Amino acid sequence: MKNLALRPAGPEDIGIITAIYNSNPEFLLDHLGVSRVREKFLREEMLEMQRQGFTTQLFTTESGQAVGLADYRPDQTAYLSLLMLDASIQGQGWGRRCYALLEQELLAQGCAQVRLDAAQVPHSPAPFWEKLGFTPGKTIRLTWGGHTFPATVMHKDIPSPKSSD
Repeated sequence: MKNLALRPAGPEDIGIITAIYNSNPEFLLDHLGVSRVREKFLREEMLEMQRQGFTTQLFTTESGQAVGLADYRPDQTAYLSLLMLDASIQGQGWGRRCYALLEQELLAQGCAQVRLDAAQVPHSPAPFWEKLGFTPGKTIRLTWGGHTFPATVMHKDIPSPKSSD
């Protein structure tokens, strides 16, 4: 597998972000009730997320190809709103690698814990997050794009790098 990097997404990346979203029609149906989104919708989403303190980062290979994205708000307990990979690379270990890179970035930003809300939908990501060490908690209701669904709040402490004595 190629080396991964994380870089901030900007307005010029909206086509790439739209392609990643649209490669995941099951996710879109589960979360938004549609199988495709338009650039305009995602542009507005990114602006709203920025207003709420979130950042969108792209996971890129050493050749610069974007293979996924993450939306998160850094804090003592970072809130991970979304981690999404292009569907063509799912099931090959890329999700674990992307999350590990994101976790390093969060630690560098002073975050000690990560919180996310795993949707309780037919294609729930909860089993993936549990394999990565997240602990499920209470159930809440989320609304996104007018679509409401239950979700499980999950937390994970970010392990500090081990000191080499």
